[in-house]
Amino acid sequence: RINELKSQYDSQLELEKDVNYNEIEDQMMANMVQSQSNDNNSNIFKRQLTKLKSKVGLDENKGNDDSEEDMAKKPHDKLRIFFPTKALNEVISEEIRIGNDWWNSLKLDHTEFNLHGSKIWRMNKYGWYNAFGSCKVGYTQKKRWNIKILPTGDCDLSQPADLVIGVIDHEKVDKLFNKNKGKGKKAVGFWEKGYEGFGYYGWNGKIFHKQKRGNVYGAAYNVTNIIGVELDMGLKLEGNNNDNNGKKKKSKAKTNTVKNIKNGVMIASGATITFYVDGKDIGVAFYDIDISKEYVLSIALNSNNYILQLL
Repeated sequence: RINELKSQYDSQLELEKDVNYNEIEDQMMANMVQSQSNDNNSNIFKRQLTKLKSKVGLDENKGNDDSEEDMAKKPHDKLRIFFPTKALNEVISEEIRIGNDWWNSLKLDHTEFNLHGSKIWRMNKYGWYNAFGSCKVGYTQKKRWNIKILPTGDCDLSQPADLVIGVIDHEKVDKLFNKNKGKGKKAVGFWEKGYEGFGYYGWNGKIFHKQKRGNVYGAAYNVTNIIGVELDMGLKLEGNNNDNNGKKKKSKAKTNTVKNIKNGVMIASGATITFYVDGKDIGVAFYDIDISKEYVLSIALNSNNYILQLL
């Protein structure tokens, strides 16, 4: 059938100098689909079409040997750009990984956690075992992580989520990871004293930093909610920090933990952390955070009823 097509188009080329290759390509494809159905059809078709084009001086490989002057005299109706596909894919993959972050499998207790792509979940109950992101955020940078909470096992959808989401100084990760190895129910969370992370607890809506009781912040969150964590490491001033006489007021903040401030005055001389629930801004949870450090995403699970997915 290929030979018949070749003869047919050879005859046509002798009669016509201007060949519409789009029509030839469509006709050859239609005829080949009718005659054969195996996977080699496309390769045969491409070879045959290349031969046809070479007969009228459009051989794409032949032009590489022409001089610059000859090339300049020839009309060019197409511009072909060739990309190093493998290298390009690696660059794109790296940008996606950095932009969206990824779970740090090297600092993950694989006897407690399962990890599959962007999803992570506990295999056992009890004990605040932690997992961390791989993207470090430092001075002047700003990043927002979004984590979707999915149910698994015998999860009770009517109850708030028993988990904590936040950030931790990346230099504390090793210490906490080694501390919790083999601890079982005695494993500690990333927000506790000595590790000093910043967390938002789903069960009661409190925020924690070096505390066991926590501070009132927002509402509890549930399974299927998407929790956002935004770390802003740029210096800024929020609110009006001048009194009526134009004198500068001093910040009354005594710790890095504050209640949700809407109309009050707040001076942020360091980094801030804000949480979101399904895209809704809950307000600044922590401020005056040390900007000389670098922070990573951190989560803690106390049960095996949830799957957390990085979006």
